[in-house]
Amino acid sequence: MRKPVILLSAIAGPAIIALVPVMSRSIVDARAHDKISKSARPLLPGYRYIRSAHPDRTAVYDRHDHLVAQLTEGSSTVVFHGRTRTFTDPDTTSAAVRTDAWVRFAPSPWRFGQQQQAWFRTWFGAKLGGRSPDLFADAVRYLSGRPLDAGFGPPAEDSVHRVRGADWNDYLGVVWAGRQPRTTLSRDVDCSGYIRLLFGHDMGVRLFRDRDPHTDGLGRLSRAMAAAAPGIEIADSRPRQLTDLGLLQPGDLVFFALHDDTRISHMGFFLGVEEQGHDRFVSSRMRANGPTFGDIGGAGILDGHGYYARHLRIIRRL
Repeated sequence: MRKPVILLSAIAGPAIIALVPVMSRSIVDARAHDKISKSARPLLPGYRYIRSAHPDRTAVYDRHDHLVAQLTEGSSTVVFHGRTRTFTDPDTTSAAVRTDAWVRFAPSPWRFGQQQQAWFRTWFGAKLGGRSPDLFADAVRYLSGRPLDAGFGPPAEDSVHRVRGADWNDYLGVVWAGRQPRTTLSRDVDCSGYIRLLFGHDMGVRLFRDRDPHTDGLGRLSRAMAAAAPGIEIADSRPRQLTDLGLLQPGDLVFFALHDDTRISHMGFFLGVEEQGHDRFVSSRMRANGPTFGDIGGAGILDGHGYYARHLRIIRRL
């Protein structure tokens, strides 16, 4: 039997509380529907919400009781549910990810009560059901064979490995914060550089040049972002493998300790569940020579006992 969650209304005065089972993403239980539909003030006309905890979050449902959006307290990441898309990476895997998730970033972190503010209602209404490029559409442009095909780095002197350290401005060939792009790393981006390219340059999260952790932006290295970043930490299993993926949400950052049990050395983000039922993630990898959600150098999945799954340690939500 599924565990209950607490439903809270948004009306003035004492909160109305009811315990109901956790629902699938498509239908709200009838008992929950009866409780909230008569009393809860909607985000927009015809919409209602369900709040749950650990972490505190809000699910938004339409008048047909279909899940249309998920918001997390303290996080700017908003997952909308709309038209289904299928993502493939044929140069590196036969797996395909079919998902109705559209990952976008709100102007500020979600706090319950913002549904009554004009700026949020305007932003939410504009994004709801929209088909403008989101995180996923942006990310796949950099996969092998795509329009913005990115590498990881040029071959190293040993002819086995590749040169590390390509940041987002190296890929783009632009001067940033007084730092000149390195021509030897043009069109290349390492794992943290890829995340900074997507979430920072493309999506607007603040970027820092140094390697220190920052609560208000993204540092240069994966271990810095694992230690601190905007948003919230969802899970940290160090020094053991992170096996409880129940709170994983599309767009979440995932961090790996590839060389020992605790030191973070690789990162990517969760894309979705593939057709075989495994949790696929995207990252820029040396063996694949660039961004991929494929299986070169290890299966690109977070569950099970594969190379990356065994080394998964932390999940964060920006």
